[in-house]
Amino acid sequence: MEYDNLEEYEDDLYALIDDLERQNAIRLLPDMERKVLEYVEQSDLDMARASNDFEDYIALNQEAKPGERAAKHFGLSVEVIVEILDSATNNLRKLRK
Repeated sequence: MEYDNLEEYEDDLYALIDDLERQNAIRLLPDMERKVLEYVEQSDLDMARASNDFEDYIALNQEAKPGERAAKHFGLSVEVIVEILDSATNNLRKLRK
């Protein structure tokens, strides 16, 4: 990829570094938090890829939100999935400081 200026290059570089730091922090999460977070993120990405446009994505999301699919997948309630995701998010913040 060619860049018109150093600022564009730095923006992409910092975005890449941020993504790598996040991926490393996810690996350090407790097992269940990591599995649920990865499942929810992958489920959302799969839904986005299956959508033709944003409206289609919203319609699919209303049918079954990623958290609802995760609850079914893991045999847990949506409330427990939300608690796990909240804990994962808090732990990621702590790990990335």
